[in-house]
Amino acid sequence: MTEVLYSAPVAQLLTLGEPDFAVWLDYTSLGLEPKHIPELVGLATDIDLNQGDSESPETWAPTHAWRTLGQLKAAEAVEPLLRLADRLIDDDWFMEDLIDVMGAIGQPAIAPIAAFIADEFNPTDLLITATDCLTQIGLRHPELRDECITVLRRELERFDENDPALNGFLVLGLAKLKATESLPLLKEVFDAEAVDELILNWDDVEVEFGFKEREGVVPLDSDDPFAYREPYPPSFEPEPYAVPFQPLSPKAAQKKKARLKQAKLSRKINRKKKK
Repeated sequence: MTEVLYSAPVAQLLTLGEPDFAVWLDYTSLGLEPKHIPELVGLATDIDLNQGDSESPETWAPTHAWRTLGQLKAAEAVEPLLRLADRLIDDDWFMEDLIDVMGAIGQPAIAPIAAFIADEFNPTDLLITATDCLTQIGLRHPELRDECITVLRRELERFDENDPALNGFLVLGLAKLKATESLPLLKEVFDAEAVDELILNWDDVEVEFGFKEREGVVPLDSDDPFAYREPYPPSFEPEPYAVPFQPLSPKAAQKKKARLKQAKLSRKINRKKKK
């Protein structure tokens, strides 16, 4: 399918086929190193491969490539992947992986993501994903928590200009990061009825901050499409890959799939509002 010639370590990714959604390979064990980052960026953003036949192993090479870039903490990949998001806005797998890739890259991703969120011309769906990226960075890198909170809070201060769904995910991010200093702002946003309560309500905020116990949690195997209104299920904590890679437990993998289900739901909600 691709006519691009890649070096031997990178070319392996063209043959791996469909990966596990929840469990990432340890790509460094394949000999992939920082010197391969330019090739990996090119492979990850190859639009023909990204939109190819899912039955072809080569079609999955971009997925392996952007996961590798995350494991290599490739700062050079941040802006190309954010641009790719506009082309793959309906690709739920990419959107979900993007959160983990940016979370792995960490500090170099914050400024580009902040600029992306501040751009009012970006679709709400993409702004929500970028918000989740910042939340993930703050959760995975406690030393970056304050920097992520600053960006999320700055965007939420524009709540009267934002889509209510975006406000919901900004609030959720601040709650996940336990930004207690932002509680007056969060209350102001709810009092202004500027939050889509299909995403979360004030009770959810209080639960996230630990002010009250969660009641009536719907089981993961429920048929209720609103079983989780959050990008991360209630007890979910990010599990960074390790070397050697430790697979997620069945329970953690199930929770990750629930997160994807919620991401898909939020995008459907947004599309309905735009019609």
